[in-house]
Amino acid sequence: MGRLSPTSRILLVEDEQAHAELIRRAFESRPQFELKHASCLREAEAELRSEPLHLVICDYRLPDGTGTQLIRTKNGTHPPPVVVMTSQGSEAVAVEVLKRGAIDYVVKSPETFADMPHVADRALRQWGHIVERDEAQEQLRERERQLRLVTDAVPALIAYLDRRRRFQFVNAAFERTFGRPREWFVGRPMRSVLGAEIYDDVLEAHCDAVLASQDVAFEAWLPMGSPEKRFMRQEFVPHRADDGGVLGFYALLTDLTEVKRAEEERLKLQKAAAAQERLAAVGTTAAMFAHEVANPLHTMYLHAQLVESTLSEGDAVQCRADLGVIKDEIARLNALLLEFRTLSRGAVLQLEPVELGPLLDALVTLHLQEPRVQVIREIQADAPPIRASADKLKQVFLNLCKNAVEAMPDGGRLTLRVRVDDDMLVVELEDTGPGIPPDLDVFEAFKSTKAAGTGLGLPVARQIVIAHGGTIEHEPAAAGTLFRVRLPIAGPTE
Repeated sequence: MGRLSPTSRILLVEDEQAHAELIRRAFESRPQFELKHASCLREAEAELRSEPLHLVICDYRLPDGTGTQLIRTKNGTHPPPVVVMTSQGSEAVAVEVLKRGAIDYVVKSPETFADMPHVADRALRQWGHIVERDEAQEQLRERERQLRLVTDAVPALIAYLDRRRRFQFVNAAFERTFGRPREWFVGRPMRSVLGAEIYDDVLEAHCDAVLASQDVAFEAWLPMGSPEKRFMRQEFVPHRADDGGVLGFYALLTDLTEVKRAEEERLKLQKAAAAQERLAAVGTTAAMFAHEVANPLHTMYLHAQLVESTLSEGDAVQCRADLGVIKDEIARLNALLLEFRTLSRGAVLQLEPVELGPLLDALVTLHLQEPRVQVIREIQADAPPIRASADKLKQVFLNLCKNAVEAMPDGGRLTLRVRVDDDMLVVELEDTGPGIPPDLDVFEAFKSTKAAGTGLGLPVARQIVIAHGGTIEHEPAAAGTLFRVRLPIAGPTE
């Protein structure tokens, strides 16, 4: 109740009537003041209880006590300020009065009585400033309390540090992590709290960046008050003044240790699963390879027995026929082993400039002399050369061409196309054969539509194309099958 208002209610506590009358007269010309009078403490206490007052002016010595007894301490609300009057200008009394909390102290005199309205003005203005200051401080304390409630509810470690990198505030998570009360942190350097090693090696440069007005975020393993390091995400934000200068910085440290360990465990499980899949694939491939090897070996064994029996009968013609079968099976086994070795080792590239047009022309001339199959070439004249392994690409396109020809035993048409599509060179081989069954994955090892096929030609071809940074695919054509190979013009990275 100490603020100035249109009418300020003042209680004058004075037992000498003459002094009270002089003061009353001084206030007569000041209608903004409403003056009440009490002659002792008992009457003053009754007035204080009956209605709110803005100011108390009281004599130091009263019949039933001293004026200092009217000075109240705050109890939720602001009591009225007290101006104490005394007849003697004792320094000891002045010190006592002001220490007890009086707003002012004056020595009685006719001049003082006449000037009492100005004393009241001064006291009320001063009290108004005190009330505003106290309310601002109370609001600040309330904000701090709310801030503490919010930050303490957050599991992350939150702190504020000044420009000298000394802690000014920490939340409850800091207390729990380090096992120290928050008061212990205040004023301590970050280096002494987090440790010289981690500060010098990890944090100092980041703190320099923050104090240069940069936001910083990073992740690292930190000891964090425990022998066991914790994986923390650390974010530092500068506290900027109105002029842009940096006063300090906020630190937010989030414990991601369990997340990190869960991620590491997930990666371990993924690697274990991948290894298990690889082992399963190796087992499947080994079983299929054993099956493919067993068939020709069984055939060779049977024909070797036939040769043994026919030799005793002197049938040279039959012996030669059986030996021919054995030789064919040996060649098939050799081809199977070569392709399997290529598939298992991967494609090793010796890069050189290669023009696909001449390469395909040479393949047709040397290996596709089949009169029943018409070969049509649609090769873009300005197709650029590519950096590739000529031998490996010959292996790819020879395999595709032979497959196409073998798919047309009664004759047909094979169309070879070469064109540029952006930064890729596209090669298409289209036949007029019966097509590929929709449920057959021709790029899976040991899968073949040919009775004598190894089932490794197309898997090897795909491996070579991928090693060149390209792709290979097939799709049904108007009459037959279309294989499309895309190779980068720039070539693979060496």
